[in-house]
Amino acid sequence: MSGNIAVLDADGKILAVNKGWKEFAKENGAPPDLILGNGQDYRAACRTQDGGEPNQSAKSASEGIADVLTHKRSTYSQEYRCDSPSEPRWYRMTVTPLTSPRGGAVISHQDITELKLANE
Repeated sequence: MSGNIAVLDADGKILAVNKGWKEFAKENGAPPDLILGNGQDYRAACRTQDGGEPNQSAKSASEGIADVLTHKRSTYSQEYRCDSPSEPRWYRMTVTPLTSPRGGAVISHQDITELKLANE
């Protein structure tokens, strides 16, 4: 799968990630625990982007994820910029709830850089 995928439990902790997730995390200098994903609090990771400085996009993502996990929203999606060390990049994050009794969600990040650059 070409997107970066993470599966969260009902508390927002990462249960599993795909290869795309791991590659994206490594490219962006994420700490080893976040690269592997297992057990990490995804919403906390959102809130500590940019060296721990508040970021409206990350705050919105954290709130949207919380809303899906608590069933306040049926899904959540946002586009955001996340540059690599060598180039600008844009992604579309989509949060979809799991229908299991335990709850949780699937988060996907799709690279939309080519589309954004073409539109500019």
